[in-house]
Amino acid sequence: EPEPVAEVAAEPTPEPRAEPESAAEPSPEPSPEPAPDASDASDASGPSCASGETPSVHLSDVSDFSDPFASSSASSAAEAPVAAAACVRTLEGHDGRLESVCVTPDGSRAVTASWDRTARVWDLATGARALTLAAGPRGEVWSVCCTPDGTRVVAASGNAPAAVWDLGTGVKVGELGGDGQSKAVAVSPDGARCVVYATVGLPPRGAASVWDLSTFSLVAKLADGMTDDGGGDAAVCFAGGSGTVLGAGDGAVLAWNAATGSLNPALEDADLDLVAAVCATPDGSLAMGGGQRGTRGVAAVWDLEKGVLVRALKGHALRVRSVAVTDDGGRGLTASADATARLWDLSTGACLRELRGHGGWVVSARFLQNGRAVTASHDETAKVWEI
Repeated sequence: EPEPVAEVAAEPTPEPRAEPESAAEPSPEPSPEPAPDASDASDASGPSCASGETPSVHLSDVSDFSDPFASSSASSAAEAPVAAAACVRTLEGHDGRLESVCVTPDGSRAVTASWDRTARVWDLATGARALTLAAGPRGEVWSVCCTPDGTRVVAASGNAPAAVWDLGTGVKVGELGGDGQSKAVAVSPDGARCVVYATVGLPPRGAASVWDLSTFSLVAKLADGMTDDGGGDAAVCFAGGSGTVLGAGDGAVLAWNAATGSLNPALEDADLDLVAAVCATPDGSLAMGGGQRGTRGVAAVWDLEKGVLVRALKGHALRVRSVAVTDDGGRGLTASADATARLWDLSTGACLRELRGHGGWVVSARFLQNGRAVTASHDETAKVWEI
């Protein structure tokens, strides 16, 4: 029987709490969270974002990996100041750090995943909380992904199977069973399938499976090769339709046949020590991956038709935890453990905007359809930005 979840009426945004993230939390990431600067503190002080201009920052190291991908336009763009994006709304109410955010295709609602063992649905026009989806006592909610028709959301939660929820009623309508701790989910552009990434064993080993969203039945288990970075916001995605799955390997982006689970040729090596995030355009022409080289955060862009690396996006001080790309492949978003997100021109490699104001790691970023973006952070908030 479907499990009812009470709808939470829109309520006033709670008073904020000036609580830093605990240094003792069981976070697997290797670097401590950066302390927020003065501008972060002012932005986090209330439900609305701080008014006034944020000083522009200088990004001096946007470049390509090597000479074959060098671009004079990218180099010149790197020398120009980077404009700060304006934060227009803060979504508050979770009692634990956020790990993921997704949005409905019409941009009207966002769903956030938190370690407080809930996913919450927000009205982006008002900032009001519309629904709370309770994952239960079995674990934190790591990842959420809306279906292309905007009617359902899939959530990966701790030691429980990934769950499918109706966004209109708040009722759980199905589960995508599997072994291990579900950490990431991604729905295909046609809405037919979902890939679930889970970690199994100690030390954790990544495994993924593809599920039919109409019957909630298993389609294929993907061949071994995935690795776990301890995050999981966007470690898997579909690349064009529902035929190909991309995922994080050992410093590489791997590709699978979604129908058979067999490995396809991997994408060209981007010389990353770790890959933590991957996404692709709906038509499967372009992919982005994010992670780190050394301690620095780096993202990469691939031409999927040729399987070749075309550009690198450098500038984040710490690991890139999430990536997103516009449907036309023109712009990309990166979210980083350095407490910022960045908007990029993918044709030149230039950083166009810096999204600054969170008081903790920014672990997820998504485009909206109205010239805005939404981010989620370990500071227990999500923010909406004018970009």
